Formats: sequence, structure tokens, C-alpha cells
Amino acid sequence: MSKIYQARRLLIEKVFEKGKNTLNTEAKNNIAEHFELELDVNYNYEVSAKTLVRCYDNLHLGKKINYKFKDNLAWDFLSKLIGYKNFDDFYEKEFKQTLISVNGTTVLEEILHNLVIIKDSISLVVHNFSLKKSGFGIVGLVFVLGLILNKFNFFKGNEKANVSDQSDTGFLVKKNENSPIVIPQQIVYIPQEIKEISKNNISTEEKKQCMYWNGEFYVEIFCDELIEGKEIIALNEEKKLLKKITRPDTLTVENALGKVWYDKSNNKVEFFTHYGIHPENGKALKDVSETILEKYAKK
Repeated sequence: MSKIYQARRLLIEKVFEKGKNTLNTEAKNNIAEHFELELDVNYNYEVSAKTLVRCYDNLHLGKKINYKFKDNLAWDFLSKLIGYKNFDDFYEKEFKQTLISVNGTTVLEEILHNLVIIKDSISLVVHNFSLKKSGFGIVGLVFVLGLILNKFNFFKGNEKANVSDQSDTGFLVKKNENSPIVIPQQIVYIPQEIKEISKNNISTEEKKQCMYWNGEFYVEIFCDELIEGKEIIALNEEKKLLKKITRPDTLTVENALGKVWYDKSNNKVEFFTHYGIHPENGKALKDVSETILEKYAKK
């Protein structure tokens, strides 16, 4: 797996994580639609919500789903969504600082673990050699050094290694076509009881069935929660698509017509991402026109 692929996977995870926190929802389609509009309105860059979902499914969930951005600029704009200048900026400041997990343990932890094993192995062989001064001690030292070099890929050649299923000992084993040696890698056994408990907890987790308008978008909450000064209503996925546009100065005829709605009350104009009813005054929202955009969006 290339570093670019890993960085892109981390980036799409960060983008959707931000969407979950901002919108307070796990619905990836809603998150993707939110960022589709934000990219269009704030950055004048078009990418469909379906493409964003496919990208997330492919990279984060590992599903074999084809997705294709129209160009690599998409990665730059996705990086902007989470506060970076472009993809290169994200790669240097975020990805390189993140310890990528390897079989459930971090690279740093694995290196420290290997150093302890190497230290103990060398100490044991040297101790035997100093006591017995025998040929076995020399052979043992060579064997340990060989394992060390192999562990850190000093012998690269044309070897083709593959990872098999768990052995009877519960270890994940690595087999080398050119060698009969089986090297234990790491314990990965998880008791079935723990798996079942996790599944049950997820399936029985209480879901949020209500929401309220926080001034910019609807926030999901539990129905027994009380939010001071806010009207609590039943969860409605259609209404959740309604969000207030906080940067109307970015609206243009090209990115707004047919995609943006507005309300004018008390000489104040507000723009929204979806049709429907204004959450605060109950008035029906209207489609924007060139005249409305020219007169009110640029103020």
C-alpha cells in the first residue's frame, strides 16, 4: 500500500469525521451532500455527493467500488475542507505526523518491541558463547543476526512473501517461498464472546430521534433532552438538508441558481441550501434569482 494511498484514506476519513461532528449525524449521504455544496459555494469546485460517498466506501470501508474525481485537484479541495492549504500541506503536517497502525500496534510500538526481543536474544547467545566458547555459540549468534536482518528487510531480492491464516497457536504466520521457516508475527486472536458483545452493543444502541435548529443547521439529539430556548422536533432527514449559508458573498449565478433558496424578512435576506420552511419564522423559502443574488448576496 503506497503512502499516497494511505494519505488519501486518512484525508477522506478526516473529512467525514469533521462532517459527523459538524452536522451531528452518522449519515454519510447527508455529510457528502453538505460538502458537495460547500465545495461548490465556497471553492467553486464541483464534485457529486455520490462520488464522495464512493470514495469514502472505497478508502475507509475497503469496499471495491470504483470512484473517479475529474482531476487530482479534488484532493487539494478536500484538504481545504479540514483547514489545510492543499493535499501536499495535509501530507506534510497531518499524514507524516500520524503513526500508521500495523496489525493493531503502532510502528513505534513494534520497533520498540523488536528492539527488546533483539536485545534479549543477542544477550542470551553472547552469554552462551562466553560460557561454552563453542561452535554452537557462533552459529547461534549468526542465526540471531540473520533474523534481525530479515526482520528489517535487509534481504530484499526477489522473495515473494505471503501471509497465511491463523495457525493453531493463534499466531498470524508469515511464510517465505524460498524458506521453510515460519516466523510468528503477532497474536491476533479475539475471543468470539467479545465479538458477540460488541455486535449486541451496536445493535441495541439508542438512536437519536429528535432534532433542533441551532441557527445554521439541524442538530440530532435524544428526544428527552432539553435545549434552552430551542424547539425540539422529530428527526426528519429531508429537513436536515436545510442549512443556512453563512458566506453568501461566495454565491454566483453559476453555483446558486436552482441550488439555493432564500427568505427576506425585516429587510434581511438569508440564503439556504434546501427548499422548505424557514426554521425560525415559518415562511416558505423562495428560489434565488439573478436579481436577488446581485442585490443581496454580495453585501
